[in-house]
Amino acid sequence: MYPLLVAYDQKISELESQNKVFTEKIEYLDTNLKTVIKENEELHEKLKNNINHAMKKIESDVEGGFTMPKHEWKELQERMELLDKENKILQQEQQELQRELNGRIRDDKVSNDPCKYIFQHFALKAYFVN
Repeated sequence: MYPLLVAYDQKISELESQNKVFTEKIEYLDTNLKTVIKENEELHEKLKNNINHAMKKIESDVEGGFTMPKHEWKELQERMELLDKENKILQQEQQELQRELNGRIRDDKVSNDPCKYIFQHFALKAYFVN
């Protein structure tokens, strides 16, 4: 019976050792968690202050009249016009592709996989452009 008691004592020592290691890890994680929570709260407060500051600035700009140099305003208008033109061109291209795709599907020239057709269309377009 004595060897059985020795084995139990060894097992208890191993478990106590593991328990000590796990307890130390938990304490370490707990400390880190508290640090992260504190940092999170500080960042949250800083963000809140920045948002409030930005809102006050926006409100003062609206109340005082928003001003922008004329050349910047003109640049923004030109960029907006260019983007609008580009958008219209892309919409027309999309409609053209859709019509062509629908026609090809009806004529059974292409499988029912529209991705295959679109890939073929752009491959041919790239070939002829270059």
